[in-house]
Amino acid sequence: MALRDLRKTSIAVGVLAAAVVSGGTAYAMTRPAQPTAQHPDVVASVADVTKGAAPVYLEADLNGRNEQTKSAHSAMGDPRGTAVELLRIKGNQVTFEITWQNLGAPTAARIHAGAAGMTGTAVIPMVTAPMSDTLTAVAGSVTVNNAGLLGRLAGNPSQYYLDMGNAKYPSGAVRGQFRRIAPVDFQRIMHVGPFAALNTGDNDARATAFLGFGATSINYAVSWTGLNSPTSFTINQGAVDMNGGRIATLFLAPHGLVPAINAVAGAVLNVPAKTIAAMKAEPAMFYTNLTTAKFPLGAVRGQLFMVPPSATTMPAPTTTMPMTTAPMKPTTTAPMKPTTTTRPTMPTQPTQPTQPVMTSPNTPAPPHW
Repeated sequence: MALRDLRKTSIAVGVLAAAVVSGGTAYAMTRPAQPTAQHPDVVASVADVTKGAAPVYLEADLNGRNEQTKSAHSAMGDPRGTAVELLRIKGNQVTFEITWQNLGAPTAARIHAGAAGMTGTAVIPMVTAPMSDTLTAVAGSVTVNNAGLLGRLAGNPSQYYLDMGNAKYPSGAVRGQFRRIAPVDFQRIMHVGPFAALNTGDNDARATAFLGFGATSINYAVSWTGLNSPTSFTINQGAVDMNGGRIATLFLAPHGLVPAINAVAGAVLNVPAKTIAAMKAEPAMFYTNLTTAKFPLGAVRGQLFMVPPSATTMPAPTTTMPMTTAPMKPTTTAPMKPTTTTRPTMPTQPTQPTQPVMTSPNTPAPPHW
């Protein structure tokens, strides 16, 4: 993986500061999965969602009770699962954010035409392949070149619903009708913790990652541009310009995430407490690594650093975030010995890759709910 010179990172760090600081306080954005204030359905024309018009925001609150069981289908309706989807419609772009709880790994998420109690045809697919067990949220965008459909969805959202499936309920685990809402923050899935990494790579690929550490758990969120269908996201041990062994697999998607997705969030459990303590004590000795099928050893990489918990501006990147000044290529050999004279205490075999630590469908909701 070739790393770009990060001398121009100050702009990116400024953007990062805006993303994590709100009202002078960072990471105080935990929220329950409660419905957003509702706007009544209004008649919308094609002009309401064409270029130049204000975007339309919709929300669907999903649960298993809303599923419609039909004899021709397998079992439907997960009794414990819940989910929330947000939509932003502007022009022919539909931006989405889906957050779920107690569902395991969703296998599909599609918008259907149909009123409550009715089963309708899928009109906008968003997720069409199984996702990693550690994920609890995804975000992305799809292009819909059907202004009439988007006008009807925006103007009469209660006649459309989101349906999500999982391995146990492939024909429908949870469902919810859409409704109009006020503008909403589509970055909320990124609000997971005070540790961050600005990942860079070739071809202007970029990723921004946030981490939050529990005693033996990691909440994570990562968004990217210039990449297609990431296959894994890991934390590795290693200083700047050094390759290190994987110490935590945050998500694993061997066939790649669907192209519509450009951000994910989730959690891993049962991480050794010594590993967590080491990352908190000296984050610069660790980096996040996002891979793709084209770059299986690493498409973008970024050293960890901590954002001050009550900062209103970011410190200078030269004192907060390790800077890379020369390209490097990943290797499969053991990591080089860092030049620093102090090192955090690590698990017994820090250079050996660990198996992905998967969450249970019964885990508590992550911070962004």
